[in-house]
Amino acid sequence: MKINELNVMQRVNRVLIGAVMIIATMVAPIAPLGLLALLPLIATYPIFAGMFGYDPLTSYLEHEAGKAIHRVAGYHGEHTPRHS
Repeated sequence: MKINELNVMQRVNRVLIGAVMIIATMVAPIAPLGLLALLPLIATYPIFAGMFGYDPLTSYLEHEAGKAIHRVAGYHGEHTPRHS
């Protein structure tokens, strides 16, 4: 599998998205947070992906999409109509 590194803009976007998720939890009104309390935990993924410059989830999805495209293209290429 080819390793896809993130460019600078993608890295900055991921870090900013993670920071916004953490800040959203901090500025929430004083009330039971419920599922909002999970945002800082979820925010660690885009922050670390931005810091390290590699997003394993995106790479996996691109790899699977590429396999699906080749599989579909293979079906169309192998089909030969047979006439009587």
